[in-house]
Amino acid sequence: MNRNFKKIIPAILSILVSLILSLVILLVFEFTLKKLFPKKLGKEFFKGNSLGKEAPNLGYTLQPNTILKEFGPEFSYKIAINKYGLRNQTTNHIPDQNADFRILLIGDSFTFGVGVDYENVWGTLLEKKLNEIHIKQKVEVINAGIPGYSTENEVGYLEKYFSNFQPDFVLLTFVTHDLTLLSLAESKIETKTKTKSNVQNLLISVRNSHLFQLALRMYRQNERLMSSKILNGPTGEFLKKN
Repeated sequence: MNRNFKKIIPAILSILVSLILSLVILLVFEFTLKKLFPKKLGKEFFKGNSLGKEAPNLGYTLQPNTILKEFGPEFSYKIAINKYGLRNQTTNHIPDQNADFRILLIGDSFTFGVGVDYENVWGTLLEKKLNEIHIKQKVEVINAGIPGYSTENEVGYLEKYFSNFQPDFVLLTFVTHDLTLLSLAESKIETKTKTKSNVQNLLISVRNSHLFQLALRMYRQNERLMSSKILNGPTGEFLKKN
């Protein structure tokens, strides 16, 4: 028994040394990023004081009647949430009762349009394009995207609010990071809660690190590029044919 234990001691020590070295490398990388690329991300609220609010069974939804600006090194954009808890041009916007065809978009930050103004969100561009193609019918696209939502959240939202919007067509968007546990465990939106678990605190620390913020900024840049190109790809061709 002792001989076997002695044999595995070097392997255990090797694993511990590797873990310690990896941690040291990450800390050095984090410190370097902090000096070279200081975080300059922030929010400025013009109306309200939180983008999200707690919601039973869903975790959270968007806070109605909220206006703010989010800014960072590569972006600065305005967010307006109307009285229905949907992102729109202004807080006073209401669904178009005269629309001949209504599309409801369900999704996460990509659908919401993180990093871009409302007129450049892909859902807004989709509505504009469809109305150019189908001039005899008025098409309305309702953006119900919520940052940090997983597919499970999105289905729950659809079940709860479908009757409020009465859409003719529902488009649930799915992107690769919906498969990650991070989007399930911690939202981008900070809602006011009384207590946080140790796991939540750990995830918040990771999210606030310079390494994560650099990756987030690169991801947002990629989202803006995808938003500007989406209607020129297969989806746009399909819509033109139909």
